[in-house]
Amino acid sequence: MVDLPKLELSKLDLPGQWERITADWAARGQDIADELAKRVKQESRSFARREQKLERSARGWLASPSGRVAGAAVLGFVAGVAASGARKVAMQGSEALAGDWMAVLKAEHRLAEGLFEALLKTTARQKTRRAALFAKLSYALEKHALQEEMVVYPALKETHVDGMAKHLYADHADMKILLHELAETSKDDPAWIERLRALQACVAHHVSEEETDVFPRFHGKMSPQQNTKLTLMVHREGLKLA
Repeated sequence: MVDLPKLELSKLDLPGQWERITADWAARGQDIADELAKRVKQESRSFARREQKLERSARGWLASPSGRVAGAAVLGFVAGVAASGARKVAMQGSEALAGDWMAVLKAEHRLAEGLFEALLKTTARQKTRRAALFAKLSYALEKHALQEEMVVYPALKETHVDGMAKHLYADHADMKILLHELAETSKDDPAWIERLRALQACVAHHVSEEETDVFPRFHGKMSPQQNTKLTLMVHREGLKLA
């Protein structure tokens, strides 16, 4: 097993730690990437088992008289536990590609796409599962938006890549409106799944623009040193929501 470097959050020198870890990862290459991918997969499987166990327990309790009265509280609790596990998986997934900011953001795009697919497979009767998966999706999109809005888009604006920064900010605003509507709509309402599809389409169009056009051109305009600095800044923003 590869001995992975650890980030010590109790220490104040986060920039210095990130620089040392990034340099170490770059030097040790594929072994570390493979090990991190393995750990993310193991964590994902473990989280899925915990989620299924919680869902079974919640259903049993909801069938009782006391459970029916406090059903909303149970759903909130399960969603909260799910979000906590999702944060760990999402952070590990993005850090597995720590050598480059564009690769990190692409990996987070794939994570969101997987969550959309899982949500679209649920039925109106699976309110607990929908709540848990939606909590994971909301966190993933929130963290991703923070990294782009606080680091990448301001840098885009400075390099004048076709004035795309304002357009991408506007896309994020549309997504946040849809996320709010989904949060306020009952998970068994037929309108909920339609709003989810609308959000998925919005995200897919946004991702396509970034990955096929904006990010590659922007990445090419930057020097290796500038891309490395951007990568460190992206990770720092992501840590704020870890």
